[in-house]
Amino acid sequence: MPARVWASIRGVVQPTLYADFLMVDLFGGGAVDLVSHTPDKDSVGGGWAYQGGATWATSGTGHLNTAGSISGNDDECEIDVGTPDVAMTANVYIDIAAGNHNIVLMARWTDAANQMLAVWFPNTSTITLYAGSGGSFPVVGTIGGQSIPYETDFQVGLTVGSDNIARAFIDGDEKISGDASSVPESDIVGLESTSHSCLHKDFYVAAAS
Repeated sequence: MPARVWASIRGVVQPTLYADFLMVDLFGGGAVDLVSHTPDKDSVGGGWAYQGGATWATSGTGHLNTAGSISGNDDECEIDVGTPDVAMTANVYIDIAAGNHNIVLMARWTDAANQMLAVWFPNTSTITLYAGSGGSFPVVGTIGGQSIPYETDFQVGLTVGSDNIARAFIDGDEKISGDASSVPESDIVGLESTSHSCLHKDFYVAAAS
């Protein structure tokens, strides 16, 4: 198992076998629409779905991103993992040297109005947690001064456990936490894109305590 996956979920959940993960996608295989792509592991078996105007697609060279122009900040792809208490990671690469190319992980996704969001803003070196409920997205945690690099591989992580605390990570280090108790419980997680320059190289999800 790649070491960078272990790093971001240490202290929350430690799968000892590949079988312990709920969902794994390395985004391999040919260049296809994401809803036609089969994850490497999909415990629930429902596959990927997406919302918004973007078309998510695998590249054929081992990453996922949105294809073409982006219609807005609710271009989301989701997958059911069978539990609302999750620890997830994604190794990512921002394929441009500057600008507003944010990385977003979602937990407890019900619809565009109800979800827990962690957003990494490279242009402001900030991580922010939003607890979405009924269309309102109050900030429940934010921190500046973070190294969120362009044109460099790095890993983001988000956990939401049974304590209803959301925690965001960079390269295995917890950076911020916030209250997720206002977000309705849902077993769906996913990714959101604000730029087709954000390349997702993998996505791992395990159960959190």
